[in-house]
Amino acid sequence: MRTRFFSLAVAALRPRFARASLAVLGTAGAALLVLVLLGARRSLETGVDAVAGAPGIDFWLAPNGTDNIVRASGSLDEDDAGRAAAIAGVERADPLTRGFVTVATLPPSPPHRLTLLALGVRGPDGLGSPRLLAAGRRPGGPDEVAVDRAAAHRLGIGPGARVLVADREAVVVGLTEGTNLLATQLLYFDLSSEEGLLPVSYVAVRLAPDADRDAAVRGLERAVPRSAVLPRDAFVAASRREVSSGFAPLLVLVSSMGLVVAAVLVALLLQGLVEDRRGDVAVLRAMGAPAGTLALVVALHAVLLAAGGALAGSVLAPLLAALLDLLAPTVELAPRAADAAGVLLLFSLAGAAGSFGPLARLFSVEPLEAFRP
Repeated sequence: MRTRFFSLAVAALRPRFARASLAVLGTAGAALLVLVLLGARRSLETGVDAVAGAPGIDFWLAPNGTDNIVRASGSLDEDDAGRAAAIAGVERADPLTRGFVTVATLPPSPPHRLTLLALGVRGPDGLGSPRLLAAGRRPGGPDEVAVDRAAAHRLGIGPGARVLVADREAVVVGLTEGTNLLATQLLYFDLSSEEGLLPVSYVAVRLAPDADRDAAVRGLERAVPRSAVLPRDAFVAASRREVSSGFAPLLVLVSSMGLVVAAVLVALLLQGLVEDRRGDVAVLRAMGAPAGTLALVVALHAVLLAAGGALAGSVLAPLLAALLDLLAPTVELAPRAADAAGVLLLFSLAGAAGSFGPLARLFSVEPLEAFRP
């Protein structure tokens, strides 16, 4: 009997296609907005990992008071890399410099100007060199640079283009990938010909495979007392926190608004559904349909509508990421299945929450209304 009433209730309370489609589309838009923000944050973390988590680095030596790659205070001595390399168990120690520079295009490229975060590394195979290349090669000589492909898109240049980097002419020999920090992009140059001329921001350290890590850390702390010895994982975590510190509150705000929008849309649809089908509900109540069965059907409709919108948004997110990558690579998205699953769960809960009001309205329908003329 309950199964029969359930089937009748599903048929009687099925939302009209047009209204249901609008609710799903609105919920899909809210879900897509949340997924875009999550994807942007993921790509931001990827850019940080490409620098702070570069392969082959076990420790970072940073000036005291600095624990991340985004903001640095002070500098190290130019001989600190040599002191670190002399420690037992240290296989390699390379200096790195960082700073913001202005990059301007030169004819025949269209005139553009952009501020980038420049990293100086020791040669094309130096510690901290870019991992992924979209085109060309890593800089390996004076007056050679590699720029993030998003920056190249903004500047309208490619490999072989000549640019002014801090009023110094250089040639772009490569385009890096995964080095976009949204607010700025990265530029790499070969530090080998500049050592001694630029202040050292960090020293990247790689240990020998059989090195005693604790002993090496103690040796580094004694040899370079003005620096903080930071394991790579800790340096990456601090860099992630720093770069996303202003992004996280926005993500929480917009995600919360998206959930509220989804719940309101579903609630409005179900409220109209209950009002439109008030006579059908009264008939079912007069036939003896349990109130719990009717409530279950309404709640299931709410969850299905919200979940359908979340699924639609999850399908659209990677399509949007691919389209942006093709047409506007300055905005990089890195959608993940885990994010889509989380959004699906949260929006389903938002749909269930949105059904509370219509459920209360449903219980106010009296069976006698079925017999009114």
